Amino acid sequence: MQVDYESASRQLSAPVRAKLIKSGIEGTVNDRPHPPKPRKLDGLKEAFLIATACSDPQGERI
Repeated sequence: MQVDYESASRQLSAPVRAKLIKSGIEGTVNDRPHPPKPRKLDGLKEAFLIATACSDPQGERI
């Protein structure tokens, strides 16, 4: 897979550059607060995920 780092760099830096022009350095560095995102897992599902990830593999599974 060939990656064109120059165009990827331009694509990633364009929004930052636009924000710098619009808001100045302070507005770019000190971003506004974002609204909280809803949780993807409740407490029980999160506990199960952590227990599963931290448990020893079963049988031949590695």
